[in-house]
Amino acid sequence: MAKFTEPSFEPRRLLDARKWVVVVTWGHSLRQRIDGLEFRSEMEAQRWIGSNARSWLEVEDLRLTARRIDAQLKALSAGKGSSPPQRVRAALRRSQENASKCLV
Repeated sequence: MAKFTEPSFEPRRLLDARKWVVVVTWGHSLRQRIDGLEFRSEMEAQRWIGSNARSWLEVEDLRLTARRIDAQLKALSAGKGSSPPQRVRAALRRSQENASKCLV
């Protein structure tokens, strides 16, 4: 079984501009540029990482949870045969609502 490490954040300079961005390297080595962030210097990007990376991870986790719950609800709605108990659908909806409230 593969053992994944914690995500790591690093500033990266854009090749075609004098701008810096923040890149997350996930435990499975996939790299993701954080959308909407551009900095004028490496120091500014590093400052953002130091003060915002943990919060960004928490919000990203909530977004992924909300997407997963949404997919489960759609699968339950589209399912053929016996439908899941009402209490299961209600619990999934409550979880989705709670995750959505945290994103606001």
